[in-house]
Order: sequence, then structure tokens, then C-alpha cells
Amino acid sequence: MNVTVTYHDRDAFTVDEIIATAKRNYGSNAHITVSPESAKPKDFLYFALQGLITHEQISLFFNDKNTYTAELQKLRKEVLETIREVMDTVIIDNETKLTKD
Repeated sequence: MNVTVTYHDRDAFTVDEIIATAKRNYGSNAHITVSPESAKPKDFLYFALQGLITHEQISLFFNDKNTYTAELQKLRKEVLETIREVMDTVIIDNETKLTKD
């Protein structure tokens, strides 16, 4: 028998945490898919940023609270650079499609 369970997890920090909790609740053979709350671009962006940042941010917080703020600023810069690179790729791809014969 196939059972589908869908819910919004507002407590977990990471996808890994959600999967581990679901497997504890529904068994190790459960197939878990975690995705943004909706198909809206902002929800996809939030989901992606959460995946890029959360593990590192939590590590920074618990490793040394005295350097957390400074290290978080470095993480912000790294993530913003990644976002810029992806955005540039999207722009180039769009321009390629626009100028395609």
C-alpha cells in the first residue's frame, strides 16, 4: 500500500534533519522529498539560500560565538558571490536565447 504524507516543517533547520525525522516517524523505507513551500520563485530562492547557508551558519554559531558576527559576514559575501555568478549565467543564457537565429 502506498501512502503519501505532506506537511510543512517549520521547526527543522535543514533538509537532512527533516528526512531523518520523517524516517524515524515513517520507517527507514520511506521515500522523502523536501521542496519549497510553493512554486513561487521567492520560495525557491529561500529554499536554495537555506540550503547554501544553514549548515555553515549553525557551525559558525556553535564553534565560536565571539567570532560569529565576523564569520557570518564572510559567509554572506561568499553566498552573494555565488548568487551573482548564477544570476550572470541566467542573464547570459537568456541573451543567447534572445539572439538565437
